[in-house]
Amino acid sequence: MKFAFTTTPAAPEWDVQTLAARAREYGYDGVELASVPADLPGTRAALQAANVEVACVASRLEMPAGRRARAAGAAELRTLIDAAAEFACGRVRIQGARVHAGQNANSVAVEMGGWLMPAGDYAAERGVTILVQNALSFRKSRDLWMLLESINHPNIAACWDLAAGIAAGESPFVSVPTLNTRIQHVLVGAADETLANFITRLRGIGYGGYVTVQSPADMLPEILGKLREWTKPQAAKPAPRTVKPALATN
Repeated sequence: MKFAFTTTPAAPEWDVQTLAARAREYGYDGVELASVPADLPGTRAALQAANVEVACVASRLEMPAGRRARAAGAAELRTLIDAAAEFACGRVRIQGARVHAGQNANSVAVEMGGWLMPAGDYAAERGVTILVQNALSFRKSRDLWMLLESINHPNIAACWDLAAGIAAGESPFVSVPTLNTRIQHVLVGAADETLANFITRLRGIGYGGYVTVQSPADMLPEILGKLREWTKPQAAKPAPRTVKPALATN
């Protein structure tokens, strides 16, 4: 696994040089950008100089209601995809969708599939995956699985926010096996027993992507230390000693 932190709430006021310096100082592999920077080449150069990757380009974008709003949302999503391609990070995170009065989750999933499918093709051409977060009306793994299953596009996958899942009443022992390899990005918070169990489940499905920490800056080093501890390779157990039977004597 690789480890990143998101620029919100950790670093809402840091410029890119400070962001790169802190990520390198703390020992993170990457950062998740909470918006598209105004200066993409400058941001890319500063992070590359610090040997820090862009883990993901994130947004609070959700599927809008209404045809015109959805067209504008699709244009915004293409901008996010272009930025991710510019950073060669390959991941864009969005919120999902809301189920409004008179709708149900199945119908909204179908609508979102129709809205996201062209964006999925656009992302595939640029080597980017769109990550739908468990948020809004799709907070549980079964709901998010249904949404992704209805879309069924290789460049549209899941971002699992551990805190959102717990708030919805779902344990990692349910969410990880349900979504399995559809999980291609995760968001975590405090370094507690729940997070330790979550990491164990992720290791069980062979997850090797980014674990992105959402935390105030002063907690970032401590949380990373725990994550490194929980994911370090275990020492191989020594092979059992074989005792040869004694030769018979006359």
